[in-house]
Amino acid sequence: MRWVSDAPLVEWYHEGEFKTFGDCHKAREAKIVKIQNRLAEDGDNAAGSVSTDLERLRYARCLSDDQVR
Repeated sequence: MRWVSDAPLVEWYHEGEFKTFGDCHKAREAKIVKIQNRLAEDGDNAAGSVSTDLERLRYARCLSDDQVR
């Protein structure tokens, strides 16, 4: 399983590979929490690309290899 954004295949970003959908979802959620914590700690100093990463992760989804091909 992996997560990808809603974009054409050529624009997909491969974040990682996971054994199960649950593992993928947990990793995605953990990364969202980590970015939210960084934004809360750093405020405006982290706002630019970190906010973009957060937005991308919010819309990302986990896919099986069968769905990607």
